[in-house]
Amino acid sequence: MNVADAVAVGLIIVFIPAGWAMGAVRSFAAFMGVVAAFRLLSGFTDRPQGTYVLLFIAIAAGFTAVGFILYGATRFHPIDVLEGVFGALLGLCLGWGLARFVFHVYILYQPDAPFTAAIYSSAFGMDVYYVSPIRDLLRLGDPLMNPKIFKESR
Repeated sequence: MNVADAVAVGLIIVFIPAGWAMGAVRSFAAFMGVVAAFRLLSGFTDRPQGTYVLLFIAIAAGFTAVGFILYGATRFHPIDVLEGVFGALLGLCLGWGLARFVFHVYILYQPDAPFTAAIYSSAFGMDVYYVSPIRDLLRLGDPLMNPKIFKESR
């Protein structure tokens, strides 16, 4: 386990109790902010690192603020008993997404940095980068975009 693993595990561990405290609605809004930031900034990788990071933070914070406003205005509780549990699970996804963001910034903007080398040589750093909950969430809609109405006959 190297520094990259410690950063990934640290972010994930920090956001599990944060997700528990925020609850499912606000954690989901924060997680969707991370997903939206990745999707919206996919064409901005030619910008300087500081601009990219600030735009990412602004988009993610905006979605999180909307989640807090929605929760505060409606006191919406999908399942009261499991609010903290769902929040913790979404906090795990949020921490994973933020760890992926940190890795993405280093791989994209500082490919020669020692931390980037640590990411590539870590025990599960590349798994955090490639097999992310964000990527899985974005692929949920693939069957809807390419439906197979008829089964192939042999």
